[in-house]
Amino acid sequence: MWKIFPQLLYVCAGGEDNKEGGFGLEFVSQVTIALKNFISRDPNTMLAIGENQDKSYLALLFMFIKRILEVNRNGKDMIDGVTVMNLIIAVLENMQGKIDAALP
Repeated sequence: MWKIFPQLLYVCAGGEDNKEGGFGLEFVSQVTIALKNFISRDPNTMLAIGENQDKSYLALLFMFIKRILEVNRNGKDMIDGVTVMNLIIAVLENMQGKIDAALP
């Protein structure tokens, strides 16, 4: 399951060179629900670095949030920005203590 996590992020957010987001930007609400499930079901893996990755899943998630907010700032409908803010709430609710334990 964790192998599709970065792919879900890319579908919605796209790459840095795409100013309008990914090809599935209209699915941010649905992808956010899936991401919240990843966070709640396995908060320990959120802190891990996946195979062939250089960042943890948590770092990728915050890059995703930042990217959606950047794309959303120029859009006419701000609902995607509000939707991804729920991911921060999910991190705070489900990873309490996990992040503190992982910090040096």
